[in-house]
Amino acid sequence: MKRIYFVRHAMALDRALWRHADELRPLTEVGYRQADELARVLRRAGVDRVVSSRAFRCVDTMWPLADALSARVERHDALFEGATATQALRLMRRIRGRRIALCTHGDVMQDVLEALRDSGTDLDGGIRLGKGAYWVFDMDERGEIKTGRYCAAPRG
Repeated sequence: MKRIYFVRHAMALDRALWRHADELRPLTEVGYRQADELARVLRRAGVDRVVSSRAFRCVDTMWPLADALSARVERHDALFEGATATQALRLMRRIRGRRIALCTHGDVMQDVLEALRDSGTDLDGGIRLGKGAYWVFDMDERGEIKTGRYCAAPRG
């Protein structure tokens, strides 16, 4: 059994206020505090691998956790904005590790949650996408997820 912590990046600067490539858009002060709190929570949960979209706001959300684990933030395009549910779910099935944190964007998270719901996964209370929040999935040896539990964003 593999446990996946599927994280939406923490609070980032508003797109309308950012004049550079969106991939470079940073977290806000609240977002950095959320990232620190996520690190504390996910480290306690025993996360042993950290994977993120290449967008700075995702990498920065996972950086405190990776630092606490003396690990690196691995980057994968299956988590980048615009990726499909199929790509993200394939990554979840193929990635090695016992407890893995994956950080992505709202569009990818929504697509994954809809695909899981449509395949019969019981999502605790329905689809929720809070910034800095995460879902906990247990994936069996066949790559199936039966339930998902939503965890609200830590206070930043």
